[in-house]
Amino acid sequence: MKAISGFILLFFISNILFSQEMDSLPVKRISAVAWMPNGKSIILNVVKIDKTKKTAPIFKKFIFDIQSNTIELLPVDGGGLVVSPDGKLVAYIKRVNEIDQIFLYDLVTKKDKLLVGDSLRKYAVNWAPDGKNIIYNIQTGKGEKAKVEICTYNIPTNTIKQITENSTFKCYNPALNTTSDKVVYTSEKGDKRDQIYLTDTKGSFHTNLTNDTMTHNFAPSWLNKKTIIYIQSPDQIMTMKIDGSHKQRVEGISTSQFKYNAKTNKIAYLDDEGNLLLFDMKSQNKKALINASQLNLLLNDAYFS
Repeated sequence: MKAISGFILLFFISNILFSQEMDSLPVKRISAVAWMPNGKSIILNVVKIDKTKKTAPIFKKFIFDIQSNTIELLPVDGGGLVVSPDGKLVAYIKRVNEIDQIFLYDLVTKKDKLLVGDSLRKYAVNWAPDGKNIIYNIQTGKGEKAKVEICTYNIPTNTIKQITENSTFKCYNPALNTTSDKVVYTSEKGDKRDQIYLTDTKGSFHTNLTNDTMTHNFAPSWLNKKTIIYIQSPDQIMTMKIDGSHKQRVEGISTSQFKYNAKTNKIAYLDDEGNLLLFDMKSQNKKALINASQLNLLLNDAYFS
């Protein structure tokens, strides 16, 4: 009896030690995604996290081919990646000497090019449909008193235009309409009721489209030239017309992070478990692309060395 009890005790101790060892192993997670315009591939931002916190997180970018289920390392050192409409360039933000700079990575030549190198804080880069302009946020100041405005940058002429100036609220995540000069963005007034607003590239008006007194609305983009798709907190994907009418929930999907692809009419999104899924807007069908548990096998540690 004592021998059996000793065996059981040893068994439990071994299991505890094994569990502790597993819990301390590094994990890989998809933190963001971006579509290639043709809808055949998705750019993954993957972070390797040391649970012991002895080493800093390591971020790597990959191009995931949906059909072949294969990956290719993308040698871009930055964040907020977005691909140009022709699929040839990647715009992203990189911190150089503690300053945010906007770069272009050429997928054909494999070379980087600096676009915007001023000292302002920058984030939320998006492409214009013509592929000649980008739109992004700038920030001055910090905390509650920070000013968050919207700028455009014309690549051929190397000129910056500020759309909003001295706004009474912060203007986040701007996105240009697919055919017109309209811009949709998230406004934050500090009342814990973020709203979706509409303006144009001249900043000549600012219209509250959501008028939601109950919760946050954020991360807007264009479903088509007349329809906006966005997130209503905590995890509902919504659509509405450009005038704010016909608000509808996209049924069958819950997420706080998604990207829509117009070519395929599909949404790539991350669920609560960190799995990457595909949602077909027409058929309403879901498809698992990458399970979080598969990342360690799909992306070996050699990529992160």
